Amino acid sequence: MENDLKIIQVDIDRIAIDQVYKMYSPEGYQASIRAVLTGALNGSLDNIVALEINHNEVDYDQVHTYPLRSSRSAWQILQAGEGYIASKGKSDQAIIRKVSLGYYDDFEEQEYLQPIYVFENEDDGFLGYVSALDQTYVQK
Repeated sequence: MENDLKIIQVDIDRIAIDQVYKMYSPEGYQASIRAVLTGALNGSLDNIVALEINHNEVDYDQVHTYPLRSSRSAWQILQAGEGYIASKGKSDQAIIRKVSLGYYDDFEEQEYLQPIYVFENEDDGFLGYVSALDQTYVQK
C-alpha cells in the first residue's frame, strides 16, 4: 500500500470587479479564503490541515466615480518608496513587466474597496501597489 501524503491548497477569491479588475491582498495573490486539504477528500473535516478566512462583505451596488492619478505618478510614488510592496521578488532591483488597475482587498474590514495601480513582474515575483485615487479628492 502506497502511503504518499497528498496536499492541495485551495484559494477562493472574489470575482473581479466588472470581470476585469482583480483583487489583491496584503499578501499579494493570496485569496480571501484559503484552505489546505489532505487525504482522499472524502468530505471529512479531518482532511482540513489549515483554513484561513479573511473575507469581509462588499456592497457591490455602492459604486462611486473618482478621478485617478496617472500611472506615471503612481510609478514615481513607488520608486520613492511610498507604495506598498506585497512581494519584493528575487532580486535587489525590481524590473516591472506589467502595470494594471486592480482593487486592494485588505484582510481587515474596510469601508471601501480601494482602486490601486499594480506593478508586477511575474517572472521575478515582484508585486507592488500604489493607490490609484487622485489624492486631491481624498480626505485626510
